[in-house]
Parts: sequence; C-alpha cells; structure tokens
Amino acid sequence: MNAETEEHVREEQASTISEVFKTFETNPLKGKKIEQYYEGRASPINEIIEKLDKSESPLKFLFSGYRGSGKSTELNILSGSDKVMAKYFIVQFSIFEHLDIHDITYIDLLLTIGSEIYKKAFDNNIRISEDLCRDLLNWMNKITKTEITEERAGAEFGAALKGFFINLGSKIQTEAVTREEIRKNLKPKLRDLIEKINNLIYAVENDKGFKKSGKKILVIVDDLDKLERENAEKLFYEHSYSLTQPGCSIIYTIPISLIYSNKYTQIKLNFTDAYTLPNIRVFKSNGEKDEKGCNILKKIVEKRMNPKLISDEATDAAIKNSGGVLHHFIDLIGSASIKASMRNASKIHLEDVNSKIYDMRNDFDRMLKKEHYRVLEEIHKTKRADDGEIVLELFHNLSVLEYLNDERWCDVHPLIIPLLEKIKRKV
Repeated sequence: MNAETEEHVREEQASTISEVFKTFETNPLKGKKIEQYYEGRASPINEIIEKLDKSESPLKFLFSGYRGSGKSTELNILSGSDKVMAKYFIVQFSIFEHLDIHDITYIDLLLTIGSEIYKKAFDNNIRISEDLCRDLLNWMNKITKTEITEERAGAEFGAALKGFFINLGSKIQTEAVTREEIRKNLKPKLRDLIEKINNLIYAVENDKGFKKSGKKILVIVDDLDKLERENAEKLFYEHSYSLTQPGCSIIYTIPISLIYSNKYTQIKLNFTDAYTLPNIRVFKSNGEKDEKGCNILKKIVEKRMNPKLISDEATDAAIKNSGGVLHHFIDLIGSASIKASMRNASKIHLEDVNSKIYDMRNDFDRMLKKEHYRVLEEIHKTKRADDGEIVLELFHNLSVLEYLNDERWCDVHPLIIPLLEKIKRKV
C-alpha cells in the first residue's frame, strides 16, 4: 500500500469512536462507498453480469437472499460495472419509493416499470415521439379518469407525460381507493398495458441519439424481498408470466422464503435464471469456526474504522452473533459504538456489543411462539429444514439461516440459541 492509498484509507475510516456510527450505517453501498467499504465475498453477481453481457435478447432474473444479506449492494455493483453500463440503459429503483409494500399487485408493478422507464429516459434527454406521448396520455387518462388536456399539458407532451406519471405514482402509493380503481380498470386491459410498455421500450431504444449507443434497457426492481411471504408467492406464482412480458431485461428481487416454497420450481420456469446471494458463513455445519467467513467480516471492520477502536473480543462477539447476516453485523458494530460513546469510552468493548446483542435477542423472543421453538430445536439438531408453513415463516423472519458448502445446510440464528437453551432448561 503506497502513501497515497494509506491516506485515502485514513480519510474514509472512522478515527474516533464518535465517527464509527457514520461509517457503519446499514444503508446499501453505492458509488464511491463501494470502492471504500466493499469486501469481496461469494456472490452470483458476476455470473449475472456475464449473461447480460453475452446475451442479445432480453433476460429475466430472480435474485433472492436474506433481508440484510447485501443484495442491494450487489445490485449496485452490477449496475456500476463497466460491462453492464456499456451495454445497458439502467433503470434501477426500490419498490419502497413508489408503492405500498403491504399492498402490491402485478398491475402496480408493471405500471411502475413503465413509468420509471419513461421518467429515466426523459431525464436523460431521450424524447419519444409526440404521437406516442399523446397516445399514452389519452390511454392513461381513460384508465385513471384523469383529464390532461393539450392546453394543460402545454406544448411539451413529453413533460406532461412525466408529470402525469409522477402524480399517478404518488396516488398509487398513498391512496388505497385510487389503487383499487386503477387495478379494476387495468385488469381486463392487461394485454394493452403490456403493449404500451413495449411500445415505450421500443421507442426509447430506437431514439435517434440513443440508438447509436447500441444500448438496451435493463430494469432492476429492488426491495421486493421485503414483501410478506404470502404476497410474494401470489405475485410471482400467479403472475410471473405477465411480469416477464416487458421486452427488456429485468432483475426482480424476491424473499428468501419464496425459494423454499413448493411453487418455486414452477415460478422459475418463466425466468431466464434465478440466483441466491448466500450468507457469509461464520461457522461450519459441525460448529467449528469458519475462518474465511470471519475474515471477511474482520476486513469490513478494518475498512470502516481504525481497528484500535474495538477490542478483539467485541469484534468476535459481533461476528459470531451476526450469523453472517451483513445487516446484523453492521448494526451490531454501529450500535455498540453509540453505547460506548454513552459511557464516554474511547473504544468499543464486549459489554457494548453484548448490550446490542441482548436487544436483538429480545426482538426474536417477542416474535417467536411455542410452535416455532419445536421446529427450531429440530433444525438446530439436524442442520436441515423440511417443508412446512412454520419453516417458511422462520426463513422469512431470519430465525433460520441457510449456508452453502458444496451442499446447503441450515441452522438457527446464533442469537436464538440461548433462547432454545433456556426453554430446554425449563422442560
């Protein structure tokens, strides 16, 4: 490491305890922060990048992983890769920004994909024909019962259409009555909706200036993994065909519990491929420490803070109790730094990490019921999780984690093990 690199690292590391919380925020990494803080790990992202690079036709992918496993960061790496940027016009968005996460249908999702493609194109000075803008406005006016006349739109129909989509998106996200009315009107016109989206995709990709680049559209829909399990299963099982009809490449995130559903094999048939981001393995299936996985997490600490600001015991406790779930690990260190600051300490000690561990364990304790513990005990003993509604619940709420060697295996989240032991002592 040369002097310039060392100086750069020092600038980005927390150098005092008061700076640690800022560098251990749990938000996904993007832009410059990927270069600063990302530590390489097992990920399918490079394979997805290669498929996108090599393909001449639109691809559709499912991308799963535990909540907090780092999927959004991996998708940001994909969208920032040279190969993808050279070949694709990237439309990336979080579902949280546009829809009500507790009330999403395939119609909402398709409509949002279309509107986001248009808005991103407009913001990048890609102009579709006035005739197509007028056609889209008139069609959407009929669907939504919203009148946007030429006088109101002004001379620029393109700007009017963008304003319409912004206003419509806000209403769909916040107004349940509006959502239901639009769904009711669009359901019998699904084929028309998909046709309008594909007309838009064709118009953008064949814009005179844009066409010279040779780029195609890639849509990345993030945070669908936050859907409730039943909603996700309904969305992708009943409507996966419709979700793959837009004529561009799309990556959909999905909840980890969906890949354990007995419907998952059928869901995958409509997609090019499906990938799962594995957890970072901090233990082997026999209970031994996994040095490789632990070292990944230690390097994350070293990139974000001066290692002298945390004791080895505190680091080890955070690694062990995170279960390899990246969000939990980052949260443990960041929250422990606040607890250390409140003690006027200049360093994070084991007691600070333990305090946050107790908080997180109590969250699990409040959530888990008697019937959950019986299943958790069996999983902890066998390192396998069989089918069943309770098992799907436990995957969804992170009580059970999956790891990969050559074969997959499961175990309960390390934070829950003391709760299991407590129940066994009572029996």
